[in-house]
Amino acid sequence: MIKHLNILFILLFSVVTWAQSEGILNQLLAPGPLISGHAKLEGKDCLKCHEAGKGVSVPLCLECHKDIKTQIYSKKGFHSIAMQSKTCINCHTDHKGRDNDTTLVDQKNFDHLSKTGYDLKGKHAELKCQECHTDKRTNMQVRKSDIRFLSKQSSCVSCHKKDDIHFYKGTWAQKDCNACHSNNSWKNELTFNHNTDTKFKLIEKHVDLKCHDCHKVDKKNNIFKYTWPKLQQDGCLN
Repeated sequence: MIKHLNILFILLFSVVTWAQSEGILNQLLAPGPLISGHAKLEGKDCLKCHEAGKGVSVPLCLECHKDIKTQIYSKKGFHSIAMQSKTCINCHTDHKGRDNDTTLVDQKNFDHLSKTGYDLKGKHAELKCQECHTDKRTNMQVRKSDIRFLSKQSSCVSCHKKDDIHFYKGTWAQKDCNACHSNNSWKNELTFNHNTDTKFKLIEKHVDLKCHDCHKVDKKNNIFKYTWPKLQQDGCLN
C-alpha cells in the first residue's frame, strides 16, 4: 500500500511540475512546450502563429518579426534568399521545449555566399563569425548575450569605419572601400590610379611622393587624417 502511495505521489508531483512549466491546454493539444521567446503565447494565443485550418502562417510570423519582414521585402540578406524556396517553419520549428534554440547557426559549415549573397574572400575567409557580427541580441526577449547575426550590413565601411583615414568629401565620399582596396590587402593591391581617377596626373618627381607629402593631414594618436582634396600649397610653391 505504501509503495503504491509513493508511486502515486511521484506521478502527482510530476504532473504539477509539468503544469507549472507548460499550460494545461498546451499539454492536451500541442506536441510540446513552446520556446522561451513564444512562451507568453502558450495556450491562449495560438492564432498569433497558426492560421485556422492552414497551419503556421508566414504573414503571421512577419507581423511580429518585423526586422525579418523588412529584410525580405528589401530583397537583401539571408532571409530574402531563404524565403525564395522555404517558409519560416522549415527552419524554425517550435513546440520542442523552452530551451530549444530555433535560430542556431552551424558556423563551421555555413555557406555564406549562397545563403547571404556576400562572398567571404581573401582575409574575410579567415575571420570568425563574431569578428564581423559583433552586435548582441540585447533587445530580444531571450539569449540577450548571444550574437545577432542578422544586423550586419555588407558595406565595407560598416566594419572599417574606424580604419578610414581618408575622410573623403563629394563624389569620393559616396564610394565604398572596395572601389580601391581588395579583400586580400588594404595597401598592396590598390586599384586607385591617380592619373585616371583624378584630374591631376602624377608625373616625374610627383610619382615618388607619398599622399601626405601633398595632401594636408592631421596626425593624432599616430593616425593620419587626410583632408582631401586640400593641398599643401605652401609646400608646392617652395
